[in-house]
Amino acid sequence: MRTRKLVIGGVVILTSAVLMGSCLGAVARSTPPTAPSVSVTTATPTAPLVLAPAGPAETFGNGDFKVGRDVVAGTYRSPGAEDGIMKLAIYTIKSGTGTTVDFGSSAEVNAPILITLVDGQTVEVSGAQPFALVEG
Repeated sequence: MRTRKLVIGGVVILTSAVLMGSCLGAVARSTPPTAPSVSVTTATPTAPLVLAPAGPAETFGNGDFKVGRDVVAGTYRSPGAEDGIMKLAIYTIKSGTGTTVDFGSSAEVNAPILITLVDGQTVEVSGAQPFALVEG
C-alpha cells in the first residue's frame, strides 16, 4: 500500500511539474505586452502674426477715438449709415475740453458723411459704416 501511495504521489508531483513547465514555457515564449502607441503633433501657425501699425490710424468705425492718438487729423468720409433695422448713423465731435463742436446724423445707407477732425478732439461714432481719411 505504501508503494502505491508513493507511486501515486510521484505521478501527481510529476504531472504538476510537467503542467507547470509547459505553462512557464508558454509564458516565456509569448510576446511581451506592448505599450499603447502615443503620437505627438505640434501645431504650426497657418498665417503669420500681423501687428497693428504703430501710431494713429487713417480709418475708424463705431466707437470713441482721440484725434492725434487713435486717428490722424484730417477729413474723413463714411458711405453712410450701416444697413440694418435702425439705419441711423450718429457722430459727435468734441473739443479737448469735452465741449461738443459738431453733431450729425444720417438715416440713409448711401448718404455719405464728411467730417473734419483736428488734433486734440474726440469723435464718437455709432451706426456708421467705416470712415476713411480722404484729406490729411
